[in-house]
Amino acid sequence: MAFTKGRVFKNTTTNTEKWIKIMNQWRNDIYYNYSLKSQDKDIIELKVIQFLCDITSKKSSYYSCALLKNTLSAISRHLNQDEKHEKKGIGKVKSTDGLSTDKI
Repeated sequence: MAFTKGRVFKNTTTNTEKWIKIMNQWRNDIYYNYSLKSQDKDIIELKVIQFLCDITSKKSSYYSCALLKNTLSAISRHLNQDEKHEKKGIGKVKSTDGLSTDKI
């Protein structure tokens, strides 16, 4: 099966939408009403780190590092849809990047 370069799979789009929805709900819960894309790189990094540290599952347990890495990738995809952020280097995640405990 050949893959087309640049093709985005449906589950990738669904995952991105899911995590952006969860992040927006979290932002509303903490009364952070500014558009994330309108902020500079340092503020975006801070808010994403706070989000990754705060979120828990519906059973109030913390997510695994692997799931948090997928969440970070989804947020990065969302931010990279805007050319301005691509030029800033925000959200650039390589497949070989790991999410260490220190980063969380």
